[in-house]
Amino acid sequence: MAQNKVITDLVSLVTPNNDDVFVVVDNTTNPSLSVTKKITYANLKEALQDMLDLVITDGNGITSTYNDANNTLQISVDANTTVQKTIVSKAGTTVGTRQQLNVIEGASIALTAADNPTGDRVDLTIKNTGVSTATNLSATGTSYNVLSTVATLGDGTKDARLRPLKAASNKVTIAFADNNNSIAVDVNPSNININDLSQSSPLALAVGGTAATTATQARANLGAAKLGANSDITSLAGLTTALSIAQGGTAAGTAQDALQNLGGLKYTTNVGTAGQSLVVSQAALVSNEYRTELKGIKAGSNKATVSTVSNDISIDVNADNVLNAASNNINFNAVRLTNIAQPVSSDDVASKAYVDSVAQGLQIKDAVIAASTTSQTGSYNSSAKTFTYTATGVPSIDGINITAIGTRILLKDQSTGSQNGIYKLTTAAANGVNPVFTRTTDFDTSAEVDAGAFMFTQSGSTNGGKQFVQTTDDPVLDTNPLTFTVLADSSVQPDSVTNAKLANMSANTIKGALTNGDPNDLTADQAITLLNTASSNTVNAARIASVLDSNARTAVSVAGVDKGTRRKINFIAGSNVTITATDDSSNEEVDVTINSTAAGGGGVSLGLAVALG
Repeated sequence: MAQNKVITDLVSLVTPNNDDVFVVVDNTTNPSLSVTKKITYANLKEALQDMLDLVITDGNGITSTYNDANNTLQISVDANTTVQKTIVSKAGTTVGTRQQLNVIEGASIALTAADNPTGDRVDLTIKNTGVSTATNLSATGTSYNVLSTVATLGDGTKDARLRPLKAASNKVTIAFADNNNSIAVDVNPSNININDLSQSSPLALAVGGTAATTATQARANLGAAKLGANSDITSLAGLTTALSIAQGGTAAGTAQDALQNLGGLKYTTNVGTAGQSLVVSQAALVSNEYRTELKGIKAGSNKATVSTVSNDISIDVNADNVLNAASNNINFNAVRLTNIAQPVSSDDVASKAYVDSVAQGLQIKDAVIAASTTSQTGSYNSSAKTFTYTATGVPSIDGINITAIGTRILLKDQSTGSQNGIYKLTTAAANGVNPVFTRTTDFDTSAEVDAGAFMFTQSGSTNGGKQFVQTTDDPVLDTNPLTFTVLADSSVQPDSVTNAKLANMSANTIKGALTNGDPNDLTADQAITLLNTASSNTVNAARIASVLDSNARTAVSVAGVDKGTRRKINFIAGSNVTITATDDSSNEEVDVTINSTAAGGGGVSLGLAVALG
């Protein structure tokens, strides 16, 4: 029983259940006098929760709520009871998190703030106090400023005061027009008196005036003659006696006499016998007046231009239109038509270079400064058709530094073959700047990169002087790889010329030249002549025919019987025989020693001299 146990005799409890019992002893000093009680784990948890509720108290702005039935404790912040911070943002970007937002008036802005306890808010009113300045735009005459004043109203806003428009007299009418969108100012002609007119601005002839400020000017405008002696009369009628020349007449009664008296034009004569004359008729009488009739000069087509230069008539040829739409065959009299553009249509004139390229199946492109030998490192943009180097600094192609904008190069060795092609430098290298190359305008479409596209390489340690041709048939630009092959090379590379590449030769000939010029097939006699130009002894035909051939061979016979004529004798050691051969250069011979190895035999020495020639 528990009464006989002390606390130290109890077993340790690891994880209690709700129905586990905790033993409580009143007197631990003398267990026999104690009364044993029990308490469950559930009772213990409930007691602890009640104790926790007693310990936690509400603070400033904090409220705690204990639910004994649900065994929960909720702690909440009371609204409007403590200082809290607000997040302030502008256009979605946080400016700061502070307890206070301070609004400051800017230029032409008035702020009014009022506390609204009912709405639990502060009302902020923003007003614009500014106004634009009115400016007179008229450049001439008297200008009046429509803007009178700018008044500040009681609420702080600005009020623009404009001057009114009014008619100064009954001669002017002011009314609304354009559906009251504009003000129309008009003149009342019926209210204008002649005395109102300005003397400096006379009435025009069309409205009954003279358009003049002086009598002389008025008579001239009206065509009126001055009374008495005057110089205003320009013509007379009904005269029976001709006016003298001093009076302004002709002193004659006939046209012929008048012309003679006045020294006038009697007739017009055609000058020159070749070509066309400007004179239509000579001394033609038209309406009782003599006149000279001349043909007009005009351009017969757009191939000629007629204009006046000072007192001269200038006739010039429009060069661009001379051959345009020619109706007859044109003879250039053995003169060449030069500097023509590449043909486009089937009827266009073609240059020799273009004809040669077509004959070879080539599309000739402008030359490139250098051609690549390895794949260049960079990135390609198919939309912009650009190749950007990964590295900064001046790019080098086949030993050539590319620095000038517009320099053309050929990339032919890219690991991605569709990047190959003709480019030009569009962004030069600089400190921290990647050089950029762009496909040239003559090599940036599928049609322009077709098989037969040809270009010449100007410089480079490896590719300088070489001519390349694109060999991929019907390629799609930026899709199919482009392949460039050497068509021609101005420099002969080592081991590049084989026998198969040499021209056919006649028998018993060698290539050479006895005089300056192209190599020829040399005869045997010409070859001897060429050899005899050496500083050593000459070689003649006999020595070539016999000494180098027949005399260079040795006849071998055994017991007087010929075995052969050869350039070499081979000694073979037989049974009981040893052969030793020694080269004796001082005597120009080879010493051959034949020894017998059998008993009783003696050595036999045979010296053979073999001429070396």
